[in-house]
Amino acid sequence: MVNGWHIGLALGALFGPLALPATAQDFPVQRCVNLGNALDAPRFEGEWDYIITQPELDWITAQRFDTVRLPVRFSAHWRDGRIDDWLMGRVDQIIEQAHDRGMTVILDLHHFEEISADPDGETDKFLAIWAELAGHYAGYGDDLVFELLNEPFDQLTTGRVVDLYRQVLPIIRANNPDRWIIAGGGTWSNIATLPDMPDLGDNVAVTFHYYEPYDFTHQSVYWETDPPAPRDWGSADDLTELATNFEIAGAWGQRVGGTLFLGEFGAYERIAPDLRTAWTRSVRQSAEAQGIGWCVWAAQANFAIRDRNTGDWVPGMQDALFGD
Repeated sequence: MVNGWHIGLALGALFGPLALPATAQDFPVQRCVNLGNALDAPRFEGEWDYIITQPELDWITAQRFDTVRLPVRFSAHWRDGRIDDWLMGRVDQIIEQAHDRGMTVILDLHHFEEISADPDGETDKFLAIWAELAGHYAGYGDDLVFELLNEPFDQLTTGRVVDLYRQVLPIIRANNPDRWIIAGGGTWSNIATLPDMPDLGDNVAVTFHYYEPYDFTHQSVYWETDPPAPRDWGSADDLTELATNFEIAGAWGQRVGGTLFLGEFGAYERIAPDLRTAWTRSVRQSAEAQGIGWCVWAAQANFAIRDRNTGDWVPGMQDALFGD
């Protein structure tokens, strides 16, 4: 195994400094943490043993994060042509609490899995949800960012989801003309989809998620019937794979000239701390070397960076995200 210091040197030599397009320099998100497994649970916040609290927001603010990503399963709470009042009220509350602490918030339409299975049948619902959200938050400042759809998959290929974005963007722009918007490609917004993603216009960042290699980041997870077996990470082959993947991101940025965002990355919390730290640091440094803002998954959930018992960093995670 290669230690984190040597990995950092190797990545620096591979990537070097990169000049950012003007739009990328303006993108408000650089260091972000996901608040996953709260409002994206199927029925209610706390169903997956996580409730967003003000002490947690205080802790996040006290670190060096500038943004929280708030995944919300709006599609499960769509009744009679509108979003349930209790959910909108709770989302408003969290956004205001984060803004009071000087944080940017990414409002993310999460786990709308029905639209991936049946894009034609669910498009009207998707457009209506965003019409309501765009109207509700029209008066908010630029410290609120909209993310159109988390991880499209199945029938919602990159080509089809881009068509969907082109339908919804004018609806949002009618009353949010300058707000930053985030959009990702098909196949769960895998980095390999980037070459097929176009520039979607001013103040639209293209996102990708990174959990590669999957058999490392998801080793021994309890929710799979046949999870990947434990393995190391940090070999020359591992570093080459990482460099090659992020070259895809760099090539997209140079070809399209748009803004990229690493919206999720993380490794299962039960992986050996030294391995998890090395992988997390290396992915974070790879993004930063390309001038890409990032958002780690997650504050809690099963990829936690914060210890549920002590209320402080999981060992190694502070160094992985903010160390040299």
